[in-house]
Amino acid sequence: PSHYAFAIRAACHEYRWEEAADLFLAQIGGIASDDDDQDNSRYRYNRSNLLAPGGFVPIDPTLGWDQPLQLGLYAVARNERSKMTLGRESAVGVSNPSKIVFETALRMCMMSPSNKENYVLAAGAALGRAGLWSDCLDFATSQENVISYGPSIAAAAMLACIESSRPIEALHAYEFFRSGNQETASEWQWAGGSMTAAKSTCRDLALNAMGGIYRGGCGDDARRFLCEIIDEDSPLSRNALLGVMRSFEYDGLWEASIDLLHAFVHSVYLPSIPKWRFVRDTMGLSSDYTETEAVLSKQEREELLAEMLTSTMRACNRSGHFGLAILQCNILDSTYFNKDAFPSKEDCITSTILSQGLIKNRSVFECYSHSLRKLGCGRITELLTRKLSQDWNSIKDRNPRLDTKYMRISDSWCSAMIAMNRIIETCLLIRRGNESTSSESLILVERVERD
Repeated sequence: PSHYAFAIRAACHEYRWEEAADLFLAQIGGIASDDDDQDNSRYRYNRSNLLAPGGFVPIDPTLGWDQPLQLGLYAVARNERSKMTLGRESAVGVSNPSKIVFETALRMCMMSPSNKENYVLAAGAALGRAGLWSDCLDFATSQENVISYGPSIAAAAMLACIESSRPIEALHAYEFFRSGNQETASEWQWAGGSMTAAKSTCRDLALNAMGGIYRGGCGDDARRFLCEIIDEDSPLSRNALLGVMRSFEYDGLWEASIDLLHAFVHSVYLPSIPKWRFVRDTMGLSSDYTETEAVLSKQEREELLAEMLTSTMRACNRSGHFGLAILQCNILDSTYFNKDAFPSKEDCITSTILSQGLIKNRSVFECYSHSLRKLGCGRITELLTRKLSQDWNSIKDRNPRLDTKYMRISDSWCSAMIAMNRIIETCLLIRRGNESTSSESLILVERVERD
């Protein structure tokens, strides 16, 4: 019932985990105990509380932190963590948070068996958000629990690690389940049938985790996983795609970043129906995939494009290709993002840059300004910051001002950027079949072709 969801949310906001957990457990009849005669707060709603709805109320299986399922399980996890921290003992001994949370999920399956995967995933996410990722891993890697809960527990364990910002442990869990270390489960762990969805979810979560390992080293594996997903025509989440891009960034694979960026533009950003099967969130892989889930709104596509461009520019900057980072932004903005507007022909370089739409994104601007500073264009960055700060609350300038000895480089790059924009404009006109191009622009194109 919705009033229970609102009451649980209110209790969580007040950090009253026990009351929130009791309200949630009251809807599903509590948790089975080895000794039902002992008095325990987890069962009191089933016995005497007049507000209890009688138990065994089906819980909406929709995943998300704004949904009653994950919020309720999170309250249970936080309540058990409090007991574990305080050293309190329950009717069955020392509190075992993962056991209790997963048993709660299993009890919900009695009312809705078809939603078991969602309930198990929500349990893993709740434990991770509560900081109980280690306890969840210990529980999930037990052979007995793998058999009891099925393949979904692998994804739940990985999700718990990711929710706790433990990407390395999430990848270790992925390798554990994939390698078949669980003797009984090894034969069916990555087989067909119902395992297909769990494999897709785990692989998607693995890509997400790879993007969180700042020390790098995952770029080649991420590329291989992505190729497998595209070749199999399997769904791909937004977080997984960004994970691949960030793994390229941390490894300094700027060429791979550029290739993926333009592949995304042609396969997802431009088509009305993406060529890649897309879901907005990893949790969407656990449900039946529909084509409507793959269609991102215009705003979602633009936000994703800006994030991928930012990562590509960072990869270029990491490798010292500062001019290439700027070029990628200019090409992407003029060719795809802001197709109806040509680059400015003004000699004022700040006006030329400000005519771009992508530069208004703060993350893109930070990468753009970093590239400009490394090229000796500190004054231009200061002018851009002052102009854009009128739209933003604040832009922190962490870089010191450059000396005048860099001005010669700055002047050369201003001229280079103006020429760059003229070449982009000429290419767009030629592509559209427009022959009204200036002789100066044609000379620039011919010079580029010779080089």
